[in-house]
Amino acid sequence: MDVKDKVIKKQKEKIEKLVNIISEKDKQIKNLKGKINLQKNNLPRPSRCPHCGFEKIYKNGTYKIK
Repeated sequence: MDVKDKVIKKQKEKIEKLVNIISEKDKQIKNLKGKINLQKNNLPRPSRCPHCGFEKIYKNGTYKIK
C-alpha cells in the first residue's frame, strides 16, 4: 500500500503543477486576445473604395459589388 500511496501522491503533485500551468496559459491567452482586439479597433477598414465608391474592400484586395 505504501508504494501505491507514493505513486498517487506524485501523480497528484504533477496534476497540480499542470493545472497551474494551464491557468497561467489561459491568463496569457486572455491578455493576448485583449491586445489583438485593441489593435483591430485601431485599424478601421472602409466599407467602400474612397476613390470610386463602387468596390468593396476586403483584406486581400478589392472586389466589385454585384
